[in-house]
Amino acid sequence: MKKFSEIVNKKSKESNEIVEKKMDKIDIQTNHKIDIKITDKELDGKKETLDKKLSKLLHQKLSKKADKKIEKVVEKKPDKTVNKKSNKIVEKKPNKTVDKKTNQKPNKTANKKVKKLSKKSYKQIAIALLFVILFGSMISTAIYIHFMAQKGGQVASGEQPPVQVEQPSQAEEEQQAEPQEEEPTEEQEQPIQTEETEVDWTQFATTDFYDGSFPRIGVSAVTAPIAENVISAFYNTIPEDETVLYYDTTENNFLNLIAQQYDIVLSTASYDQQQQYGSELEFIPISNEAMVFLVSQKNSIQNLYIEDIQNIYSGQITTWENFTRQDENIIAYQQTESSFIQSLFYSFILPQGEMIAPQQQVKANPQTHELEKVSSYYDGGEYALGYSTYHYARDILFDYNIKMLSIDGIYPTKRNITRGIYPLMTNYYAVVRTNSSIDSPERILVQYLTSQTGQELIKQSGYIPLY
Repeated sequence: MKKFSEIVNKKSKESNEIVEKKMDKIDIQTNHKIDIKITDKELDGKKETLDKKLSKLLHQKLSKKADKKIEKVVEKKPDKTVNKKSNKIVEKKPNKTVDKKTNQKPNKTANKKVKKLSKKSYKQIAIALLFVILFGSMISTAIYIHFMAQKGGQVASGEQPPVQVEQPSQAEEEQQAEPQEEEPTEEQEQPIQTEETEVDWTQFATTDFYDGSFPRIGVSAVTAPIAENVISAFYNTIPEDETVLYYDTTENNFLNLIAQQYDIVLSTASYDQQQQYGSELEFIPISNEAMVFLVSQKNSIQNLYIEDIQNIYSGQITTWENFTRQDENIIAYQQTESSFIQSLFYSFILPQGEMIAPQQQVKANPQTHELEKVSSYYDGGEYALGYSTYHYARDILFDYNIKMLSIDGIYPTKRNITRGIYPLMTNYYAVVRTNSSIDSPERILVQYLTSQTGQELIKQSGYIPLY
């Protein structure tokens, strides 16, 4: 603005000098003074012309400054030229400019810092997103566990499930946990009926008994299929008039084996029986088995802990309220005293003297036709609880209306039983006399049953192999 005012003063001085010179010339020619009078209109016209000049100068000055600022702020886009040889459009790279004020090139370190800051911000955003995703997955998992606990009829209080090795102290707290191992599916909970196909058992035959006699085998009802299929495999080496298979109870089979009426017995054996005959008989496992607990498909319960079962069969828990929120009485069925499964119950769950009296029902005696109370057995009712062996429940009982429960969070599958992680496990045994020789027919049969071929025969017979 100072420069602009100096220009205006200079112009006014120049105009005054010109007027004075002209006036001097006129004065010299006429030799007399002339009074010049300037009207107000002429002065106003001069002022307007000066104002116009001033506005033009201001406009030019401001436009130049604005153009310089725009050139500094706005980056020029690379010019596009046409390559005469290839007739292709080529973009010219922008020239590196030098700052006119500092005479220095642009600061590259500042640009790097900006890039580093942007990378850090991206990392922070990514970490924040990960935390959001993890938090969302935790919430969805908690909701799913709560829903499954309600669906399974278990009391959900947010406590974590107990470790498989240790058992919790209270039954209600135990029931709140979900099973840790495999969840029961429809295929696991009930047997699947398949068409019976004839198996060529001779494919499992070996040369073990070509040169010697076949051993006499004693079996009970539960192990009869194994022995029958073994005989079918070695049918060609057994004389037609020779009897090698005998059916009887487990106790009688052991006595006949000791009396040397049998050479080998395929049977179950309780802990007490092994202790009783341990000095005279040797028990060799040939197959895995398990004790399972059964309820109706209508019952929503999926898991019981051993402590729960003890409290039910000792009379401390009498309703399903703690397990399914239904205030209905538990009908706890038992097996006969002399059965193998009842002996397993005494070994795994409760001693004989601590159990409640078995469920009874009134029936007519077929001989006297009088009504009398007799022990009733598991009938698959909606509020009933029973137990059996895995093989019997899945392959013999074969009822779509019942299901097996997981025990201590482990469901009774063939895989879990073979791996040895199911808590209520037992075996089928090949029983021989302790004084039998190594090369005797019964010892040869034991070696066959525990071999890979024998284990495959046991598996094809519907039993769980050792490995």
